[in-house]
Amino acid sequence: MVQETIQAVREAEEKAAQVIKDAGDSARRMVDQAEAEAADKKARAAAQIKEKEAALQCSLEEEGKACLEKSLQEAEKEIAALKEGAAKQEEAAVEAVISGLI
Repeated sequence: MVQETIQAVREAEEKAAQVIKDAGDSARRMVDQAEAEAADKKARAAAQIKEKEAALQCSLEEEGKACLEKSLQEAEKEIAALKEGAAKQEEAAVEAVISGLI
């Protein structure tokens, strides 16, 4: 009877040791898997940030080009208006000189 009890205790200890070992192995696998998933999520987030940054940069460049184009068009209109005004003043000045000579 004592021998059977000792054997039962040994078997229980062996089973407990195996359960502890299995739990440790399982915990290590879970930690490894969590670390891998975290690294994957971090890499995907970094890639998304780079994509958004590139899109924003492109958008800003396009806005800058559009703004520059608009400014150039406005400057061309102002130049044309100044040339027209200068031409009218030149005509008036020529007429005034001619009138003064006559």
